[in-house]
Amino acid sequence: MESRGRGGRRVHRWGAVVIAVALLGDALLAAALGQTSGWVAACAVACGPWLVLMVAGAVAARRLVAVRVNGDSMSPTYRDGDRVIARRRVSIRVGHVVVVEQPSDAGGWPGPVLARGAGARAVAARRWMIKRVAAVPGDPTPPVPGLPGGTVPAGALVLLGDNQRSSFDSRQIGYFPLARVLGTVLRAPAPR
Repeated sequence: MESRGRGGRRVHRWGAVVIAVALLGDALLAAALGQTSGWVAACAVACGPWLVLMVAGAVAARRLVAVRVNGDSMSPTYRDGDRVIARRRVSIRVGHVVVVEQPSDAGGWPGPVLARGAGARAVAARRWMIKRVAAVPGDPTPPVPGLPGGTVPAGALVLLGDNQRSSFDSRQIGYFPLARVLGTVLRAPAPR
C-alpha cells in the first residue's frame, strides 16, 4: 500500500496563510469602512476568492489522503492499483473501510503511533493497508479464529479483508489498535 500527500512544509504554509488571511481581513474591513484607497480594496476583493481556495486546499490536504491499493485482499471491492481517498480523524463504524498501518508479519508495529497531525512525509514513510471494520470497541467479538469471545476492548478494532483467502487481518494478528488507523475511505474506485 502506498500513501501520498501533498507538501512537506505545512507549518510554513499555515503561517503564511494565517498572515495572508489577517492582512486580507484588515484590508476588507478598512475598505468597508472607507478608510483605504480604491486600489487596496480592489486588491482585497480580487485576492479574496484565491485566498479562500488556498485555505480550503490547505485544510483538505491535511484531512484527505490518497492511497493506492496494493494487492487483492479487498477484492472484488478494491483491486490492485485502485486509488482511493481517505479522510483522517473521523468516527469509525462497522462496515467502514479504513486505512490502517500495516503490522509486521509477527503482528507488531515497527514504530510509535503516527502523531495525529502528522504531515504528508510522515504518512508516506509508513506502510498502509485497507480493511473493512467488522467490530468496534464494545461490540460483541465476531467469531474470528484467534480472537477471544466477549466484547471488543476499548481502543481496539476487528478488521477483515473482503477476500479472506488473501487477507492479512485480524484472523492472523488479532485486534488492531484504533490509534493505528489513519482514516476512513471516502469513495470507491471508478469502475473499470
